Amino acid sequence: MKKIVSFLLVFIIALAVGMAGDHFEINRYVKYVLMIAAIVLTQNMIRRLM
Repeated sequence: MKKIVSFLLVFIIALAVGMAGDHFEINRYVKYVLMIAAIVLTQNMIRRLM
């Protein structure tokens, strides 16, 4: 159950970063890098909390 919740949380945060990148009209490759960074940082924070 924890893995499903953590996966959904990471997915939602990466999606939000991608949507923010679309809103501010950021270059597509920069947006992908930001989404990957958000995924990595969120996973690290979840590991520390659990």
